[in-house]
Amino acid sequence: MHKSSLSPSMYSIMGLTVGDTQNSYKYFLKTILTDLEDNQGNAGHGLHAASTGGSWQSAVFGFGGFSVDENEIPNFNPWIPEVWDEFTYTINWRGSKVDVTVDKKNVSITSKKDIDVKVYGKVYSIKAEEKL
Repeated sequence: MHKSSLSPSMYSIMGLTVGDTQNSYKYFLKTILTDLEDNQGNAGHGLHAASTGGSWQSAVFGFGGFSVDENEIPNFNPWIPEVWDEFTYTINWRGSKVDVTVDKKNVSITSKKDIDVKVYGKVYSIKAEEKL
């Protein structure tokens, strides 16, 4: 029923986790439009800050595919919707700014410090300021 403004963002992330990309994108749109379309009927009382955070989580952890594995290595397994040409986000990993850009065919990552990452399960070592 999604009575909570937090629900759609979690459904979006889980949809991507189980491969339901169509519903994942639908829930993402519902999340980002919570206040713009007043889909909870109470936007006049203020911004749904947690839903805004959920939008970020859905974008980065969901479509951006960011996670951390048991060895504390950042993992990137992104998937972007057909209607997107490119998606870029930045994280701070152990004091280093890490920029991630995903398009239809590529994932590029740059870091301010040397860093090991996994992209689609394969480990890469990135040197500071070099693009993977």
